[in-house]
Amino acid sequence: MHYDFPHNWFCQIQGSKEFILFPPEQTPNMCISEKYDWGATLSDINISRLPEQPQQLAAFEKTRGLYARVETGDALFIPKRTWHAVLALEPSISLGVFGLTAPEILLDGGPSSVRSLLHKLHLYRWGNCTCHAK
Repeated sequence: MHYDFPHNWFCQIQGSKEFILFPPEQTPNMCISEKYDWGATLSDINISRLPEQPQQLAAFEKTRGLYARVETGDALFIPKRTWHAVLALEPSISLGVFGLTAPEILLDGGPSSVRSLLHKLHLYRWGNCTCHAK
């Protein structure tokens, strides 16, 4: 589960996927991860393994989310900072179209780019990231 800092028009080109979405107000219950991922904030909650994660389960039980299913040709708007998890129900092709305003590029994109540079230089969460996961 994660959220992205920009808005996202998620377009389903082929196949179908299921989403569970949580508004930004649910952030205190999302068990924010220390793992680095460019452009996203990750959660330690693994929805498929909640019974094995008692601490995350306790936090997750306090949340209220929305369910969505997208099929070939559908588009789903995911507002910025909306927590979501996605499950492919079959082999799929999807396209995420992210949109940023000029202030968002400066206020959100700038810090994200600095973290990315520091990460590439092995100075920020190197080894604790999605790009070098084992």
